[in-house]
Amino acid sequence: MKGDKKMGNMAMMNKIWNITNSRILKTDDKIKMLEDLKNKTDDKVLIKIIELDIENLRSGVCNG
Repeated sequence: MKGDKKMGNMAMMNKIWNITNSRILKTDDKIKMLEDLKNKTDDKVLIKIIELDIENLRSGVCNG
């Protein structure tokens, strides 16, 4: 993916939001993409946000 070397926090938040709220991607694909992003960051706040998004996707809270 373009720009994966070092993304700023706002760019990462935008990417998380776009993945989570995508109407095209299936839930399993969203979870996989979020887990990949989680492995690329060391920011504890972003990791917690990603974990909560994944938990919500698995429980069906988000539209997936």
